[in-house]
Amino acid sequence: MAKYQRKIFLVNPNYQLKFCLAMCSFLLIGTAIFPLSVYDLFEKIITAQPYRAAEIKDQRFMMMSIVILIQLLIVSILFIFTVFLTHKTAGPIYKVISYFRDVRDGNGFKQIYFRDGDHFPELAEEVNLLSEYLGEKVNADLVYLSEVKSYISNLTLVVPDDKKAVLAEIIKKLDLIQSQYKA
Repeated sequence: MAKYQRKIFLVNPNYQLKFCLAMCSFLLIGTAIFPLSVYDLFEKIITAQPYRAAEIKDQRFMMMSIVILIQLLIVSILFIFTVFLTHKTAGPIYKVISYFRDVRDGNGFKQIYFRDGDHFPELAEEVNLLSEYLGEKVNADLVYLSEVKSYISNLTLVVPDDKKAVLAEIIKKLDLIQSQYKA
């Protein structure tokens, strides 16, 4: 199996960014209670010790800044992690879509490979099995078309001249069909 590495991590930006932003939003919402609890705790301390209010407010500002920075750092790490995680899913889907486009563009049935660690390796296996099956079917059909063309060519020897043009047109069409599948 050939080694395959993608360099672009946002292969399906719409899906990947939506997923990443949703995960980060859930984390922010879920952890928003922590900074609010710290703020509330400092408010209770200020109420209990009003003579130290200025000093405690400075400490509260420092603590809130640290808590918010840590929270933003964690959200940033989660965002990067989810980009890599979604890449392991979106990458194989992108690869299969590209493969289907290649087949549709007439590039034949080739093997498809995913990177180590990509999700859904069974998808690549199934696509390869399908490609092998379709390749064998096409080859069998091309052999059959060659036989049919040979039969029609032999018929041109015994049919009346007014029917030979029709047979020649059929042979021409068979040649066209065969040429579309030969690489």
